[in-house]
Amino acid sequence: MSDTDFEPLLTMASKMSRVAGTGEFAHAGDGTPPVPGGYRRGEVQDDQDWWTQRHNAQFPSTAPTGAGCDGLFSTALDLGKFAQALLDGGQIWDPYNCEYVPFFATATVSGLLHWQTHDNGVPIGTDPVASFTDNLINAHKAFGFELLGLDWAAGGDSLQGVYKTGGAGTFLIIDPLRDLFIVVLTNHGLPDPDDFADQFDAMIDEIGPDRIAESVALAVVDSGGSSS
Repeated sequence: MSDTDFEPLLTMASKMSRVAGTGEFAHAGDGTPPVPGGYRRGEVQDDQDWWTQRHNAQFPSTAPTGAGCDGLFSTALDLGKFAQALLDGGQIWDPYNCEYVPFFATATVSGLLHWQTHDNGVPIGTDPVASFTDNLINAHKAFGFELLGLDWAAGGDSLQGVYKTGGAGTFLIIDPLRDLFIVVLTNHGLPDPDDFADQFDAMIDEIGPDRIAESVALAVVDSGGSSS
């Protein structure tokens, strides 16, 4: 995954011609936090994450390692490699020796692909939820992923598995049952945090990852109702 990193403006400068911009900081100029104005390209668009990465000893300004929750840049090919490794049980294909080799631990794969927000089986998340934003914030989760099949899932309800929503309008959907993944990359831009809920719901509705997933689900099911 050589085309994947945080803050490619600093970490992959030679590849900046391939990096899409995402928008401007919501709070540029008002000091909360103090961030520069201008269109962001190759940098995390969330101004709080941008500021944190540059004012924290763990994230030196010459090569910030990311805030963990925002600002990871990648390509459809790299994300496809990641998704396929999860579908293959944590293994990756070694083309030189023509064999699969372990990459992710079994426990890691299980944690990423299965419901984790519970306390000894008692749900912690909210169900049902009332909007895409409500699902993002309050619905049951795997480690780092939202769950498909729940009310208002941005990945729709016809597939089974997990999905990840990127704030700037990116989506990774993984269905282990059907052995498929979907990558949707846009540079729609981060919803304004001062009106996040309405703008996030509008972004999901405009891009339509749920409709894309529904179309894929229909495409891989034959007339008899079985996966093909």
